[in-house]
Amino acid sequence: MSIVNLEPLCAKYGREIITGQPDFTSQENVVTRSLAVLAENGLYGMMIYLLTQDFGKNTVAPRLRELWLELGLIPDITKMKKEDMAQAVQGLADNLPKLILAKQVTESALIFARYHAKAQIKAPTQGGES
Repeated sequence: MSIVNLEPLCAKYGREIITGQPDFTSQENVVTRSLAVLAENGLYGMMIYLLTQDFGKNTVAPRLRELWLELGLIPDITKMKKEDMAQAVQGLADNLPKLILAKQVTESALIFARYHAKAQIKAPTQGGES
């Protein structure tokens, strides 16, 4: 079993969450509200909230899914619809260590995303330009 440094991984996904479109302020608001729901209602509540927001459903949830997949926290279902994310999160509840890790990395990634939005730093493009 290899050791993974979670901070750079969370920073990477946090940065990828922020796109700069339509604007940084609305993205920051969704991320900040997601953090609040995560703290109060857990991963499942946060995912339900994200699925009610266009930016949450189309950008935040897919990036979090990729983070969880990279860490082996959820099964690799390549054809998973955005709406199935809530079910994937609910499946984490069967394994407490995975649930705790998922909550911790989600919180870290969202905090990094919020910092990127505040600094108005978007994710680099495919060509490597920022």
